[in-house]
Amino acid sequence: MTFFDRQADLDDLLASCLTTNGKRTFAEAVACFRAGAYRACIVATWTAVTFDFLGKLRDLELTGSEPATKLLAEFERARSQGDILTAQRLEREILRQVLRALRASIPH
Repeated sequence: MTFFDRQADLDDLLASCLTTNGKRTFAEAVACFRAGAYRACIVATWTAVTFDFLGKLRDLELTGSEPATKLLAEFERARSQGDILTAQRLEREILRQVLRALRASIPH
């Protein structure tokens, strides 16, 4: 795989972003990566993942998913009340939430 192949892979990932905010933020992450600003790339990538995760939760909420509705309500409550500690805790737990949901959806 050449350097240019990896660049194309980033463009493919950008096309797979679910939300407008996620896509815009991941485009910024790609620009940071291409400029060699790797720390900024990591931060922007995590932000884009969070945007897309929340977008997916909104989609699931529309289907009547109770866990998605509950988690979205927690995020919204923390945001609207300016509760930074709760928002940080929820953000830290995103990957655990996704893993838990995936394990629950895979037949054993």
